[in-house]
Amino acid sequence: MRGLRSARRERGSATIELVTVAPAVLLLLALVVLAGQIALARQSVTMAAFDAARSGSLSADASSAETAAHEAARTSLSQRGVECDPSIAVDASGFRLAPGVQGYVTVALSCRVALDAVALPGAPGMITLTAEARSPVDLYRSRPR
Repeated sequence: MRGLRSARRERGSATIELVTVAPAVLLLLALVVLAGQIALARQSVTMAAFDAARSGSLSADASSAETAAHEAARTSLSQRGVECDPSIAVDASGFRLAPGVQGYVTVALSCRVALDAVALPGAPGMITLTAEARSPVDLYRSRPR
């Protein structure tokens, strides 16, 4: 008889525990998804900056380096599924150095990305990600005078 009374008192306790714990677990899961989305977007912007710098450094002169860098950054972002209107600054002054002097193409990329995978109260809807990369210009490349 005694076991039956304690079983009646505990009846419904699993439901109460579930109702109490489930929101915390769901919130934790949403935060993990949000952190993952931010990490992937940050990695994509960084890789786009590296792609742009490398593409620019392979060009023949400074003006074509800027064009190639802009095109490479936009292509890289779109291939990685990042939707934004990037701000791209290219420094191709390394092409103006004399042959034998190490020059670089530097790209600074800024992109405002929407975080739409999870809608959490208090979470940012947009985040601005920035990356900078540089790639060496060939030391002995013929350069315009």
